[in-house]
Amino acid sequence: MMLHGFRPVMVALVLFTSLLSANAVAQSGPLFEQPTQVQATLRELVAGCLRGDVRDLAAIEKNCADAVTTIQQFEEFAALSDRAIDTQSRVRRLQLQRASVLLEMGVYKTAFKELLRADNPSDKDDDDVLNFMKGVAVAGSGLSGRFDPSFGYLDKAVGSNSADIRFYALLVRADALTLLGGYDAASRDMESARRLLVEEDMADIARKRAELSLYRGYLLLDTGKTGEAVAQFERAAALLPDEASVLAGRGLGYLRMGKREKAVADYRKAIAAGHSFDATAQHRLAWLLASDPKTLSDGAEAVALAAEAVVIRQKTDEPRARLAQDHYVLGRAQAAAGDPAKALQAFADAMDLDPRLARQFGASLKGAGLLPAGGV
Repeated sequence: MMLHGFRPVMVALVLFTSLLSANAVAQSGPLFEQPTQVQATLRELVAGCLRGDVRDLAAIEKNCADAVTTIQQFEEFAALSDRAIDTQSRVRRLQLQRASVLLEMGVYKTAFKELLRADNPSDKDDDDVLNFMKGVAVAGSGLSGRFDPSFGYLDKAVGSNSADIRFYALLVRADALTLLGGYDAASRDMESARRLLVEEDMADIARKRAELSLYRGYLLLDTGKTGEAVAQFERAAALLPDEASVLAGRGLGYLRMGKREKAVADYRKAIAAGHSFDATAQHRLAWLLASDPKTLSDGAEAVALAAEAVVIRQKTDEPRARLAQDHYVLGRAQAAAGDPAKALQAFADAMDLDPRLARQFGASLKGAGLLPAGGV
């Protein structure tokens, strides 16, 4: 399964990679002052690769690949000077940038391969960043038996000299522990992260406090302390009122409390504020609109949202069970919209992806009147 707070931790990746990018530009010196067309092309390609409003994975991959190729072409020029090592460093930093984009889009396996390519045993400067990103890539995949290596990477990142890296590594490790039922260990990691905020001089302290509250909220939800969880989500929302991940977290808290209208409002805000490659809010809102027996029910909107969630999830390499749940919600939405044939197909697709859920889906089919009460 996907980490509870995987999306908010992308802030960490943006932070690290933006620092790397700024450092690379600062080091570029006269090499980028040469008035050549290839340099202008490189600037354009790098901008296209790193531009925050790019949402198409294929375009990002092409821009990044072209930029890497162009930088590699620069090596011939750089070899004539004493800047060859600096040029190679730019290639590596661009690979880290590309990996961070892939992680944010949920393409974890490809991101991990990119990180392996960026790994340079002779260059220890970015080991902590690499370990953190590798840990996120492995834990984010959520595949059975893969948490041990993710903890190995995250354990190394927790020992970093950088307070920022330690803080985010503690949060990710705590979230993975929460999913595995290691609530005491998760609480200890979050307390360590809280102490870092008090003891270390770190940038963007308000955002970090909000992210810590968000992770605490998910831990409290998983341990049945719904009221305390919502209080943490509301604290996070007070600091980051327009953050999609915070709104989606608070929406889940409201849903667990039975405050469906508030949950719907938060999910709508999260979708408006969020990225086109995160299906969490669409999935949950579609389920709400498809399953609510009273005023919130809207089969047509639920179908549109669930279909969007399926399309988004298909572009990632998240576990098949996540996509199965999206198809399941699509089936619920189709049933609510009065289209039993499409509902049955969506349920069948879900069971093909995750046969373990067949019993749950069968019960839903009966509840929706799509199967006789006697059996599947």
